[in-house]
Amino acid sequence: MGNEILISIKDKVAIIALNRPKALNALSLVMIKTINKALSEFENNDNIKAILLKSATKRGFCAGGDIKSARQHMLDGRSEKIDEYFAAEYALDSKIAKFSKPIVVIANGIVMGGGLGLAGHAKFRITTPDSHFAMPEAAIGFVCDCGIDAILAKIDRHIALAFLLSGEVVGAEDALALGLSDFIVDSDALDSLENELIKAMSLDDNLRAINDLLIAKNIAKKNSAFIKKANSCKSAFSNVNIKEIINSLKQLSKNNETAKAFYNKLILLCPTSLNAILLSHDKVRKHQNLRLALVSDLKLAIFMAKRHDFIEGVRAVIIDKDQNPKWQPDDFNAINQALILANI
Repeated sequence: MGNEILISIKDKVAIIALNRPKALNALSLVMIKTINKALSEFENNDNIKAILLKSATKRGFCAGGDIKSARQHMLDGRSEKIDEYFAAEYALDSKIAKFSKPIVVIANGIVMGGGLGLAGHAKFRITTPDSHFAMPEAAIGFVCDCGIDAILAKIDRHIALAFLLSGEVVGAEDALALGLSDFIVDSDALDSLENELIKAMSLDDNLRAINDLLIAKNIAKKNSAFIKKANSCKSAFSNVNIKEIINSLKQLSKNNETAKAFYNKLILLCPTSLNAILLSHDKVRKHQNLRLALVSDLKLAIFMAKRHDFIEGVRAVIIDKDQNPKWQPDDFNAINQALILANI
């Protein structure tokens, strides 16, 4: 467990590498605390000019939080561990966003859930053409957290909701269009790029040097397939509540294959999660403040993780993999919206 985070220093750059390859770098509490402690030390170290955050494995950057452990805590009657976990995770996301020195993240491969929390709030966000981004929380009875709402609140609502509600996996070009990353670099050039990055990050005027380097290496084509799909269903995702969105997608699906695909996916996801995701996003969209978003995320995540749907969703998708969760409730008409609002 002590090797799940690899920390090294090269020139004046601190390198933090996620190293839990068998779990696709799913974030354990130990990993979160280790990164947080390291960042605190490096922020106060005048010899460190910048931080490079990456994966030690080419399989992916981070598949998200350690939801299997969170589920087990609930089954073991240790719900306080869930409170501790999410509080630590969101404190780390906040620290990355506010860090006084440049944090450069290379988010290649799988970047989902809590992995987006780490990568999304860094100063410079790099990805590769073969990367996959998603917030698939509604499939496991959870919510889209880690302050992602604050990032997506900067784009059109219908596009943000299409991404958050569907949990659809999108590519690198889509990630840039959604505001989840900044630069795309060739996967084969990562090793040489890292060496060039460290040189730029070690300079006194490193912000300019890093930015100039990444602009030169950027191969983004600004061609987002997901934006086109979301736009084709704008009338549906522009609705006020989740029932109206579902019903509108159903109507559109008669003549729109994209709407049909969205509809067929959403009706299988956790109804309470979908409602909570929409309500949470709309609240953040009003203030667009990361700090406030993370405060709401913590309260809502603790509430959702202690419900039957989370335990059942993780079982069906991650553990037994039968993809057949039994949601409670399984009817959109039976959702307790007041209870959700009380926990945002």
